[in-house]
Amino acid sequence: MAPKWFANHVAYTMAKYGMSMCVLGMAEELKRFGIAVNALWPRTAIYTAATKMLAGGEHFAKQCRHPEIMSDAAHIVLTLPASDSQNTGRFFIDDELLAEHGIVDLEKYSVQRGASLALDFFLDSVPGATDVSSILYQTSVASTFEKIRGLLTEDLVQQVSGTFYFNLIGEHLILQPIPVILEA
Repeated sequence: MAPKWFANHVAYTMAKYGMSMCVLGMAEELKRFGIAVNALWPRTAIYTAATKMLAGGEHFAKQCRHPEIMSDAAHIVLTLPASDSQNTGRFFIDDELLAEHGIVDLEKYSVQRGASLALDFFLDSVPGATDVSSILYQTSVASTFEKIRGLLTEDLVQQVSGTFYFNLIGEHLILQPIPVILEA
């Protein structure tokens, strides 16, 4: 457990480790019934609605792969014979699994062919890839607040009836008080 996996995204890390513990425990528990339990992780960022929102929009897409890479890899995992004890309790990585099964042209999964791909969290780097966590946390503060402004309605502000607290660090830290007014 390296501390770098916990920095800036504790909840995601906890979910990922929780999934890993479930795979290990359930694989051992269900092996005697001929049921295989495995995990499948993407090597790179997959362009989904969530990735689009968190990574700052369409410009991030070129550094991603389409979700079909995961469905093709999942098909391989789901068709492995569960009776083989080598096929349970494993952590597969999409591109490695596809390559092991003869699918080596992965460019067809790229949103933009030939572009440098952003790595998913929790996988060690590979040459030519970009760490997605650095992109997610470099989105501008201004663009984040613009997204929030677009979501605020007068009804929502009245329903919440609370204070919004934002913890800005690093270059965004301001040591003098500045009045901020959010209008719905």
